Amino acid sequence: MQLKSILNRLQKQPGFVYGKVHWSGRHCGRAELHVHLRARRGSRPVCSGCGHKCRCYDRLHERLFQFVRLWAVAVFFVHAPRRADCPRCGVTVELVPWAVGASRVSSAIGWRLTSTTIWQHGVSRAARWTWRRSWRERWMCPGASRRERSAAASTSCA
Repeated sequence: MQLKSILNRLQKQPGFVYGKVHWSGRHCGRAELHVHLRARRGSRPVCSGCGHKCRCYDRLHERLFQFVRLWAVAVFFVHAPRRADCPRCGVTVELVPWAVGASRVSSAIGWRLTSTTIWQHGVSRAARWTWRRSWRERWMCPGASRRERSAAASTSCA
């Protein structure tokens, strides 16, 4: 199964189509996936000011939008946003469904972080696990084995 198929199944972007996907090592030599997005043929840009569909004025340069990591690989959406010629607001950058405002981070990351935080908080309360206990295991006994650390967590690292 291709990455485009997975994204179309799990993260549809109304009014946009996933294009080519390629590897890139643009930032610090780390492997990244770049997923190109383009507007559907015949679709009009949505004004970011009032939310109405308008005529297309022109396109801006390509921008990278950080997406949720897949298999520990950074994923970026690559999109050249259109500018909408809105009769009410003037010329504005189009509203994209994967980001909020001028953010270069996708909203999927926000949902992922929120759900992870809520889940971790619930698990830590159920397991009676505290940040202090994590700190004690990680920093007070860094050379200890897992078994020694679990025993030390209930007492102290003396």
